Amino acid sequence: MVIMSENLTDKIVNQMVSEYILKPVLEPRLINSNVATRVGMGSSYAFNLCKKYINYLKREGREIYVHKEILL
Repeated sequence: MVIMSENLTDKIVNQMVSEYILKPVLEPRLINSNVATRVGMGSSYAFNLCKKYINYLKREGREIYVHKEILL
């Protein structure tokens, strides 16, 4: 298997397509809890969203399961 990097022209074209075509179309359609690589929705935003949802589940009397995974 050969792993190759895109050339500079392809990288620039891909960035432009992403920024000016894909983001304007997709961004308004994404749910609020999809925080991955979105401006203004970093890890602290995701953490607060998670705390809010856990508190909601507690108020509803729902069971909460946690899966912890460590990647090395």
